[in-house]
Amino acid sequence: MKISEMPLKKLRNILLQITPEITAILDDFTSIEGMRKKPDDISVEEAAKLGVKIIKEYINLFLTRQYESIVMVLAALYSVSIDEIEDKSLNEIIEMIEETLQDKLLLRFFPSLGRLSRKIPSDI
Repeated sequence: MKISEMPLKKLRNILLQITPEITAILDDFTSIEGMRKKPDDISVEEAAKLGVKIIKEYINLFLTRQYESIVMVLAALYSVSIDEIEDKSLNEIIEMIEETLQDKLLLRFFPSLGRLSRKIPSDI
């Protein structure tokens, strides 16, 4: 559900609930983003190893470090239980994340989230 469609009271509660979680997620993604800057003098083999390391970091971020935060944010935004989110397929979760990252009002509250959505590789 887009936050622009929520009643103000519900919106307030959801924003209070998800703000610390989104901040933690953004901090982790920012640290990974720093790894994506390829030095000019790196070999093709080293660049490939770095690429694999970055993909592993995204997977690790999603499945371990920020799993609970991501699930909680989606549950709050979609007004469903955490169990309902955890019962969804990975494809459904990715679609929910993509839809969330297109909510213009949400991106006005969290501008870094908009920049993040343009940085996440779509081929992981």
